[in-house]
Amino acid sequence: MNAHRKPGDLWDLAERITRILSLLAIPVVIAIVGGLIQSSLARRTVSQQYVQVAVSILTSKEKLDPSLRSWAVDLLNDNSPTHLSEAVKLKLKEGSVTLPSGPNPLDTANFRLAQRYLKRLGYYRGEETGDYDNALYQAVTQFQKDNNLEVDGYPGGQTNRKMLDKYEEMLKKPGSGP
Repeated sequence: MNAHRKPGDLWDLAERITRILSLLAIPVVIAIVGGLIQSSLARRTVSQQYVQVAVSILTSKEKLDPSLRSWAVDLLNDNSPTHLSEAVKLKLKEGSVTLPSGPNPLDTANFRLAQRYLKRLGYYRGEETGDYDNALYQAVTQFQKDNNLEVDGYPGGQTNRKMLDKYEEMLKKPGSGP
């Protein structure tokens, strides 16, 4: 380097170095910020999927293994933006409280079918609405008791099979019909 540079030359050199560094730094900063945003979005998406899994388990009408219920409650609490209180977590894990769920078209069809067959078998006296109401719960519970099924008040697979079997038996008897 020349020891006799003018002060203006030093400023020129500093400006050139600054421009080169800024040209290198801007893409690096953009890449880092973009990576952080992408990582955050990916974590949020995974958390949403975990919440969906947990909610689907906790809104299930089937009887759940206590360890699966406990796992789903912890998964929900860890990944939901709203955290559950200790009392609510305990009740969800015990199964003494459940998450509300909207009617599923398949559930509605299942409930309507249960209402129809339980009505024909003399257990249900209401309308065939497809709603899971107290009258349907009572009818299913009584049917399950009378047929030595697990009593949970829900018209699941075994209960539905037994209802159809009983209805077919009833049809085979002389003088009976729908």
